[in-house]
Amino acid sequence: MSPVQQQLSEINHRYSLLGVKLTDRQTELESVREEVKKNLENLRNLSQFLDKVQRQMPKEFVPMTRDDSDKAARAFKVPTIKIQKFREELRNIVNKPFIRRKF
Repeated sequence: MSPVQQQLSEINHRYSLLGVKLTDRQTELESVREEVKKNLENLRNLSQFLDKVQRQMPKEFVPMTRDDSDKAARAFKVPTIKIQKFREELRNIVNKPFIRRKF
C-alpha cells in the first residue's frame, strides 16, 4: 500500500471509531432522556396527588371534643398512608444519579 492509501485507511478507521462513539453517546442520551421523562411524569403525579390531598385537608380545624379529634385523625390517616407510598418513589427520583460525562 502506498503512503497515501495508508493515511486514507487510517482516516477511515478513525471516522469509523468516531461513528461508533457517537452512536453510543446518542443511545446514552436517549436513555437519560427517557429516564427524565419518567421522573417528570412521576413528579407530576405526585404534585397532582398532593394538590388533591391539600384540598381534602380540613382548614385550620381545632377539635374541641374527642369525637372531633378522632374524625380529624381519620381524615389525616388516609392521605398520610398515600403520601408514604409516594415517599419511596420520590426518593428514587431525587437520589437518581444522572449520567455525567465529559465531552
